[in-house]
Amino acid sequence: YTRRVIQAFAAQGTPVDLVSIGNEIRNGMLWPVGQVDWTAGTGWDNLATLLKAGTAGAQAGNPAHHKLLIMMHFDQGGSNQQSQEFYQNLISRGVRFDVIGLSYYPFFHGTISQMRANVDALATQFRKPIVIAETQYPWTLANGNSPLGDSTGDFVWQTSQVSPGYPASPGGQLSFVSDELSILAQAPDGLGAGLFYWAPEWIPGVGWEPGAGTPNDNLTLFNFQGTALASIGIFGDPAAVCASYDPYDVPCVVGS
Repeated sequence: YTRRVIQAFAAQGTPVDLVSIGNEIRNGMLWPVGQVDWTAGTGWDNLATLLKAGTAGAQAGNPAHHKLLIMMHFDQGGSNQQSQEFYQNLISRGVRFDVIGLSYYPFFHGTISQMRANVDALATQFRKPIVIAETQYPWTLANGNSPLGDSTGDFVWQTSQVSPGYPASPGGQLSFVSDELSILAQAPDGLGAGLFYWAPEWIPGVGWEPGAGTPNDNLTLFNFQGTALASIGIFGDPAAVCASYDPYDVPCVVGS
């Protein structure tokens, strides 16, 4: 399957530069065969076998002379203890990969300082480029029951879930992502490779299947009606983006 997917991308003229073998595979993949039990310490051998096969498939489908990087994606970007254990388990079993991919959601995975500590420690220990493969921040605390949202509750709805110094606003999104990028830029030996913003377009009415709501509609880069927020400029300077952007109905205030 992996070989066919990589071949299909190449055939349409978009050869793959970076492929993740599995998505947030803290607990393994392809259960029950590849399931990992952290408490019992079991399942790592089977997971390693599957990851090696997936990697081989990706490389077999990759066009000759095209550089394809392999990423392993872990979902606890704020925990160095768990991240270190995960990657060490793979490496000790001969799983070869090029890039460390981390999911980091501050409302799930801890403070941005913990993320920094993890990135710095992983770069120092494993000497591989690090990507924040998924991240998000809220532009409002209005939840899915808002007249402008949908009927699905959101992941973030309480002030206690907002990181200090980063308001739940487009400006707060800009500040938060800018600081994440700064952390990556300052990683040891230049090993911070960048980030991907998760599901920026998952607005009401755009579900993962027909009729499905979204628990994500206040974490997007668009408002409930689909108008781009100032945070669409997350790869620019936060203050400059706020100053130059018409905020429509949501003020752009950069945090502290």
